[in-house]
Amino acid sequence: MAQSVRYGLAAVGPVMSGGLRDLSGDWMLPLLVTAGIMTVLAVTGVLAGRDRVISGSAWCCSDGFRSFALWRLIHGLRPLASNLVRGLCQVGI
Repeated sequence: MAQSVRYGLAAVGPVMSGGLRDLSGDWMLPLLVTAGIMTVLAVTGVLAGRDRVISGSAWCCSDGFRSFALWRLIHGLRPLASNLVRGLCQVGI
């Protein structure tokens, strides 16, 4: 599914650029929009790539695994998720 979504998004780019070019009459607007999108992606990449450590308290609640309740519900892996989170809490991740 992810690949088809990416192909769908990639197909929108040339159509959008052509429409903006037709709307403005030259290539300045499509290039500015592309530069703006690239700037947003670059900032997002820098923020996602920060050197950070998530403490154990962010993962563990009072019972040690309540934080993953939605994850367990979606994937139906309650025993596995409970053991995983319990293990993460024990090693301090």
